[in-house]
Amino acid sequence: MSAELRFSIVLLLFVVQVVLGFLFMFVVSFWRASRKTIPRWAIFTAETSFLFQALVSLVLGVWRMVAVWFILVGFYVAIILYVRAAERTGFSWLIACIQARRHREMTTEIEDYEIYVAVRRVADIVFEYASPDVGTKGIWLEDRRNESVNPYFDQTESGLFLEFYYGHPSKVWTPWGYYGFSGSGSGRWDEETPKILERLGAILFSPEQDTKAGVIGPVYALLRVDGVQLPEPKLRKPQNYLEYEVAMRAWENMTKRYEAEHKVI
Repeated sequence: MSAELRFSIVLLLFVVQVVLGFLFMFVVSFWRASRKTIPRWAIFTAETSFLFQALVSLVLGVWRMVAVWFILVGFYVAIILYVRAAERTGFSWLIACIQARRHREMTTEIEDYEIYVAVRRVADIVFEYASPDVGTKGIWLEDRRNESVNPYFDQTESGLFLEFYYGHPSKVWTPWGYYGFSGSGSGRWDEETPKILERLGAILFSPEQDTKAGVIGPVYALLRVDGVQLPEPKLRKPQNYLEYEVAMRAWENMTKRYEAEHKVI
């Protein structure tokens, strides 16, 4: 929309408002005159005509409307002057701040997706040493890579952790909660575990624990994935956890992008 067209629209609206205002005040003037509500300082005699009273009331009403319009125009002029001053001084700085914020948001989205891809890569690395096919010889592992995260537990502030369960890799702790990429399993991981940990640059975070929920752990902090460096692994305090809906929505959006890029069925 051109500047001329915008000005014409504003001018038209102004004229319409003025006309409607006069009509309204004219109607109100006649109503006030009929009810004898003219201000006391307006001196009338018994012979004062009804039309004259209405005219005086109209003049008073118009004066009030003009006063209101002067106030509105004053605000409008003040806004214009403020915007022009901002353009000369701080407006460019404000735009820069907005652009910088948007850049940070886009950067965060990119970094989040890179972490997501790393999470999926960790799960894929584990399944390079195990088979999801039931009855297979060697190591069998139930494949749950298509499942989502659980935002209620094990959110990280940054980086990733790998949790073992009954001796085999089971979960990745992520910024969106834990990603349980495997279920039940069979076979011995003694020879394969060191290979996996080497590829993930894993360092021990917490030892194996025998709990009521089973043998959980050990848990390893992951520093890289096949040579690609990861952010420093840090746990997020529970009071700072992402809300369930926020974490799930982020995970689902990244999953759709990942599946589209990797043609996952």
